[in-house]
Amino acid sequence: MSDDPSTDPVATAKKDLDLLMRAPPFSAISPKYIGREWQSCCVVSNLAYGKDQKYSGFSLDGDPHGWGVLEHHVGLTHSCGSWKHGVADGSGMLTTTTPPTALYGTWTNGTRVGFFALCKEGAMYIEEYSASGELLRRIKWRRDKLHKKCDRCSTLFIPSANTPDCSLCRYHPEEPDHNGTYACCGSMKVYNPRGCALTIHTVAESD
Repeated sequence: MSDDPSTDPVATAKKDLDLLMRAPPFSAISPKYIGREWQSCCVVSNLAYGKDQKYSGFSLDGDPHGWGVLEHHVGLTHSCGSWKHGVADGSGMLTTTTPPTALYGTWTNGTRVGFFALCKEGAMYIEEYSASGELLRRIKWRRDKLHKKCDRCSTLFIPSANTPDCSLCRYHPEEPDHNGTYACCGSMKVYNPRGCALTIHTVAESD
């Protein structure tokens, strides 16, 4: 489908989503988080939040609030620049590692609303959601030429969005011992397979 606004009714959405994908979902050092609204927030790391989930980022009274990333130990990661009292309420991305997918768009009070971009199996799709979060349609957009797959965590990422102030690669600095325990953090592989540290994604130069 063409990206020409005169012939493509979702051309504007495609343009906006293309820009969104190429930028980090948040910046931990952004001046937008300096102000009265954020004075009572604190930065947390690996905070248990929900079943088998950990949250890292700005928090208020134990809830995600501000920039941050919510991770599930099976490889699902939800990064958002605007959590509000525990739910995503702004632009961000949702990634999975099995299978590798990446979803970009804007959440409203925890619900997908409007147009989202989905990357899966080497292709890009446009998804449209109703105000209640119902998937209305999925349109084939283009072949994916932007994403790389991280060598450490197997997450799809776009190099231009892979910045130190938005580190999203979860890993263990050390290998587990014969009992399956990581010396770096003392956790067992069966309970914390994803990692205890965050850094930027990496990919072999030949890729």
